[in-house]
Amino acid sequence: MVCDMKRFVFVGCLFLTLAAQAVTLKEVFFKMPTEVLPILNLAARRDLVDFYENKQTAAVLSVFDSKVVLSAFSEDYLLLKTSSVSTLQVKLLPMADSTVVLLINTATGPLPDSRARIYTKNWKPMVGVFMPVLYPRYFLDTTRLNAEQVHRFDQLCQRFFVRMDVDPVTPHIHIRASFSEVVPHDLLAPFEGFYTDSLTLTWNGKGFQF
Repeated sequence: MVCDMKRFVFVGCLFLTLAAQAVTLKEVFFKMPTEVLPILNLAARRDLVDFYENKQTAAVLSVFDSKVVLSAFSEDYLLLKTSSVSTLQVKLLPMADSTVVLLINTATGPLPDSRARIYTKNWKPMVGVFMPVLYPRYFLDTTRLNAEQVHRFDQLCQRFFVRMDVDPVTPHIHIRASFSEVVPHDLLAPFEGFYTDSLTLTWNGKGFQF
């Protein structure tokens, strides 16, 4: 009887702990600070989600009178077209006994360029979460090139742009680089077959890795 009571108390405490840790994307979106998403107030965000869940056109006007569209919304993924040339992606990721929030802002002008940030579920910037800084050499097969060639590629492509798209289903970030759009073909020609335009980062519970 005593053992059964202890088991009951343990299970009850575990349930309460998990319930306290649970967070929904809707809650995260509604609590997003103004400095992170200044163009939409809470009422507009609620309208977007309500329209989307009711299978209506999920579009509202921002505080600057530009059209904002909620294109995708699931339990852990959100895609917001914040303007005709910019998007915001939000993805909930598991981390130990909690949840973190990945934010990817992409602007096109004319080439797409993305910035990724990671927050706690309460919108505090995460410290100690690995998010690699992307260098051109990461897109090279360095096992087939010498150090001088790798350095040369870094120098040629130092002004490249990257587009990041988080997978709506899996915790992956797909990355597309702009080497061929910003570097003349004759300069890239010596590296043909040694570089790729795309990479994938995978979430491992502590950060992203190649």
